[in-house]
Amino acid sequence: MNLLICTANQREGLRWRRELQAESIAIRLIALLSDASEGELTSQYDAILHIFGDNASQEIDRLSQFRLSQYIPVLAVVTQKNMGLACQILDAGADDFLPTPMDIREIHARLRCRVRRARLSGEEVILASGLRIDLGSQQAWWFGEKLCLSSRELRVLSEFAIRPGHLFTKDYLKMLIYGQRQIAESNTVEVLVHSLRKKTSSRLIETVRGVGYALARLDDRMRDPR
Repeated sequence: MNLLICTANQREGLRWRRELQAESIAIRLIALLSDASEGELTSQYDAILHIFGDNASQEIDRLSQFRLSQYIPVLAVVTQKNMGLACQILDAGADDFLPTPMDIREIHARLRCRVRRARLSGEEVILASGLRIDLGSQQAWWFGEKLCLSSRELRVLSEFAIRPGHLFTKDYLKMLIYGQRQIAESNTVEVLVHSLRKKTSSRLIETVRGVGYALARLDDRMRDPR
């Protein structure tokens, strides 16, 4: 396994590298996700171990930006001090998280699990709730019917389909649509979700009032999904 460890604390990073190298893992240390090029990430690494430290809020923003273009598994390590940010870290794009301290064998097992899942979906095709999304060709189908989606609609629908049932906050979806530095209008998310429902089913995306949205776990065998 080739692992990228991201932490601004060099001493902490060296400790993690020493312990994980004993598990026969090849490791590189970086301080920020932006320190690694996109081509390097996709070709050289199986997973990222992201250690959230004193600047956790800024690191969450960087992870959100990273997730706009990358699907490499990210396992977050969260200190007791930052446990209150666990939900935000997951919403930003982490696939799993572990509080410190933890057994190094458990973190290795979780890394293997995440890498295994990513490899099983290596064709970049997502299947969920009657949807089929091909990330390579940027096309989507709803119960076999090809959908005509904008790039933003496809981006949001793909995020929903990767984690069916997961609750995405409106703020996270706004960032997904526009990026961190652009300001979305107050009803941007509602308009986009309405459009996706109109093109698929009113039941596909569930609303949690005042919080956000989640992809419903619909039966893929339904003949009348609307």
